[in-house]
Amino acid sequence: MSERIAKLGGMDTSLPNPHNRFFLYSFSNVELTGDLFLQIILRLLKYVKSKKLMQQFHGILDLVKLISADRLDASPLHSILIYILSAAPNLDLKEFSQTLEYAFPEQGQALMSTIAEKWLLQGREEGREEGREEGERRGALLGAIQAFQSLLGDSSFAAESLSLKTIDELTTIANQLQAMLRNRMGKAD
Repeated sequence: MSERIAKLGGMDTSLPNPHNRFFLYSFSNVELTGDLFLQIILRLLKYVKSKKLMQQFHGILDLVKLISADRLDASPLHSILIYILSAAPNLDLKEFSQTLEYAFPEQGQALMSTIAEKWLLQGREEGREEGREEGERRGALLGAIQAFQSLLGDSSFAAESLSLKTIDELTTIANQLQAMLRNRMGKAD
């Protein structure tokens, strides 16, 4: 492989050069040699965005199986699965799960469940955070509207009706009231 890399584009690869680019897809799987972990990583990088990922997933899992049982705990396999699930754009989850369960009957389903639970918790936390941010934004807009109405001596928007409005609608109302206040202040000068 190193001879082939050295010949790529006539580039001198003996010196570090950030402009040297090596495209993994131009190498066959046979040329991706070295430590088993390195082979797994190179194949993942090569195929994760490819439509051939599921065809190659079997081979990647075969490499994972080759790693001796004392070196393999759930952690590397778990990391591989998270990487694929996060980076593969067109992944068929059903086929992915079935392939994993076939290759690792004892671990496959448990790993997928663990990953799913982790994503569910992460999604809930992100939802809570978005809800907090939206609540803060809504509260700030309602406060601004009430302040503008108070300064204008206008109570055309009741608190009950405002609570049913979307953030975009509240933003529009706040902007209108602010413009009215500026207009009134400009006439007072």
